[in-house]
Amino acid sequence: MLIDSAAAFRDIAEQQLPAPDATLSEILGKFSVRGFNERETVSLFGAHSIGITHCTFFKNRLYNFSATGKPDPELNPGFLQELKTKCPFSVSASSPSASLGTGLLPSLPASDSENSYGMSSGNRNDEVIDLSYNNEGGDENFGTRYFRRLMQKKGLLFSDQQLMGNEVTEMWVRAYASDPLLFRREFAMSMMKLSSNHVLTGPLGQVRTSCSKALPRN
Repeated sequence: MLIDSAAAFRDIAEQQLPAPDATLSEILGKFSVRGFNERETVSLFGAHSIGITHCTFFKNRLYNFSATGKPDPELNPGFLQELKTKCPFSVSASSPSASLGTGLLPSLPASDSENSYGMSSGNRNDEVIDLSYNNEGGDENFGTRYFRRLMQKKGLLFSDQQLMGNEVTEMWVRAYASDPLLFRREFAMSMMKLSSNHVLTGPLGQVRTSCSKALPRN
């Protein structure tokens, strides 16, 4: 699973990471291939407590879910109206024909060309949504508020709300929503496992002197 590399490989990332419209079976399948079970997968989704996403990644849920011309019936009505205010209707952005694909993280950095949603990085209709509302109240709410919102049908991405889709994943959503210490411990363990998954060793990898900068290639 791609966490870091010396270059960007969008196609590989889209193959290996669940899309924002992924079903629960697709999500669990992609993580299972890398050795993650339901509990670990749910804990990793708690990372959606921080970061940003774009209206493009969930706008179909607001206006044209599954080409019905209607909102996703699983969205909390009050949350739906809030999102419509932030992401006004536009024909191109809500079209069901746009291909979908992104990663585990809330959004992938936009390129200079069209991204996988058919939206250019300079599209002014594609508003940026700050996910920090999932972490309101400070660090003590990291993760737990995200899971509480799923219980209220306030998952932003379709893939987020899918975690309530079966008994096992729902059980862990509820466990993490009610026990911040449990979530933090298991999130840390899952992140450690993720960071050691398919690590490049020897001449295949590199040890960075600065985590945010790849070393020059020889």
